[in-house]
Amino acid sequence: MVRSNFMGFRLHVVAVLAAAIGSFGFSAPGMAADSGKPIGTVIAVKHSGYATRLQQSVKHTIKVGDILYSGDLLDVKASNVVQVALDADRQNIIHIQGESLVQMTQDGAIYLEMSRGRVFALLDSLSPGTKFKVVTPTAVTTVRGTYFKVQTAGVETMASVYRGEVTMNGRQINGKSLGAAIPILAGQKSTVAHSGTSPGVPKALTAAEFEEINDVV
Repeated sequence: MVRSNFMGFRLHVVAVLAAAIGSFGFSAPGMAADSGKPIGTVIAVKHSGYATRLQQSVKHTIKVGDILYSGDLLDVKASNVVQVALDADRQNIIHIQGESLVQMTQDGAIYLEMSRGRVFALLDSLSPGTKFKVVTPTAVTTVRGTYFKVQTAGVETMASVYRGEVTMNGRQINGKSLGAAIPILAGQKSTVAHSGTSPGVPKALTAAEFEEINDVV
């Protein structure tokens, strides 16, 4: 998918993307009134969808151009895709694929907390000093600027790197990072099997695995 249109909502919003094709019709005023910090803009949505504010359980359709706020929770259903730009120039893009449940927050670093799913990050130009972390139930992946993917079904977590370098830690059951971070270089992948274990020795991506990034950029 080419870097194009994107989406966004408010603090503690669930964006649930349904499987039918359609347009997106909720306006920003309909989601206003919370205090979350703006964190990104929706630049692409495949198929139709809606957003639910957890404290109200009210569904709103979503559209390209919506603002995503720190604390928003996105539930991307099967066969759907959402792309979020972290900057106005679209130099830093998050590509969230179907069957993903993620929450984006910013407190110094930008955190993408993913309970399940698959996310590609295309980070060309983060602001100086900004860190980007993808946190799953079993691992923490940290980057400064690179192209990479993290996927999990809730237990095993795999990180794959297409450009640049990331570091990866295992996570303890209490949520704290485990041991020293393992570097993963471009063309490599590593896996954390479950909570309380460190990442495995990085292995080379297959040609087919490396080609996955071409479906995103």
